[in-house]
Amino acid sequence: MRLYWFIILQLTFLLGYANNSSKPTLLIFSGSDWCIPCINFEKNVLSKEAFIVYGKKNLEIVKADFPQHKKQDKELVSKNEELADKYNPNGVFPLALLLDENGKIISHIKTNINSPQELIKQIEAALPKVTLKEYSKKVLLMGSSFEFTIVCEDENRAEYLLNASIDEVKRIEALISEWDSTSVVSEINRQSGISPVAVSEEVYQLFDRSRTLSELTLGSFDISFRGIHLYDFDKKEHSTFPDSVAIAEAVKSVNYKNISLRPQGKIMLTQKGMAVGFGASGKGYAADKVKQMLQQEGISAGVINASGDLCTWGNRPNGEPWRVGITDPDNSTKVLYWLPIENSAVATSGSYEKYFTYKGKRYAHIINPHTGFPITDKKSVSVFNQSAELSDAMATALFVMPIQEGLQLLESLPQMTAIIIDSDGKIHHSKKLELIE
Repeated sequence: MRLYWFIILQLTFLLGYANNSSKPTLLIFSGSDWCIPCINFEKNVLSKEAFIVYGKKNLEIVKADFPQHKKQDKELVSKNEELADKYNPNGVFPLALLLDENGKIISHIKTNINSPQELIKQIEAALPKVTLKEYSKKVLLMGSSFEFTIVCEDENRAEYLLNASIDEVKRIEALISEWDSTSVVSEINRQSGISPVAVSEEVYQLFDRSRTLSELTLGSFDISFRGIHLYDFDKKEHSTFPDSVAIAEAVKSVNYKNISLRPQGKIMLTQKGMAVGFGASGKGYAADKVKQMLQQEGISAGVINASGDLCTWGNRPNGEPWRVGITDPDNSTKVLYWLPIENSAVATSGSYEKYFTYKGKRYAHIINPHTGFPITDKKSVSVFNQSAELSDAMATALFVMPIQEGLQLLESLPQMTAIIIDSDGKIHHSKKLELIE
């Protein structure tokens, strides 16, 4: 099978193209059992780990070997000779050529060298310089504004991948939205207290991670808060407030421990009337999945902005890191701090956009799962971590938790930091985080 694919690869060159890869090709003519310079080139350069790693990532490598003593398959010999007729008619050994994706010679590569670094340097110098640009697209998804930005060298490819990013978020939204009656989450809610629902491995793991985080935060993050429908955050001024009896009754349906993860990929809400929702972590999960998809497609840098929750990797075309501004909750046009976020994510939960006031007091849209009351002691919480899903969920958890208790929890989580702005405008932050205005 290995020999078959080697022959096919060589044949494609003779037809005037290499293969479907956009990588350049290093074509090497060698006499492996008689040509001393060929043997030295292989031993000192091509077989070294540094070049093997570089080659796998950046090149298609084709070796046309012409041994004098080793026997080769007749078809392979024929293909090698055809390659030699096209690229090495004078029979030079060793000979290394750098070819573009259409089989055109970019450069002759010197082989009388003694290190893989010298070869890599030659290849990098010979390759045409790629101009990287930022391409963006902004759309409304999951009830929020999503902006996708990727660093790419080709406008058409960027357009394709930006559309693929949108499709991926739509797929996740259709999967986990409690507002979509056809989603699996809606079915789980309909079957609360009745029967378990079979789900995909993806959904099962999402529920499993949510339960783990609920345990870590002692229930301050709880996806079963969805059962509380007492407040109207679209109405900014409230003249009445739900009575304590109604609130106490609503809280009875909130308990992550009643989310049962069962064998064979089944989930059940064991208490009738329960309902779950991923409003506190769904956007972050979607951002992580899009990032993963784009990296698999070879995009080395980008940023996903889900209404201020950012997920980044790589650097901007000018080499600078992506940056996030921590906004003043009382003045959205003012940035308190600019922070670089390199291969990381940040999510912010705040009371400055979605809230209502009652008797002059501001109530955030984030509800304490333990009490059923909206939070009043904080204006903003921003959490930094490599996972956007975890940052998103922890921003909600820290908004609910007492400030010092939340900061103490963060100290036990080495890959996570946070900035908390309380209701008086005082700034609290992790010890590991240095703030420069």
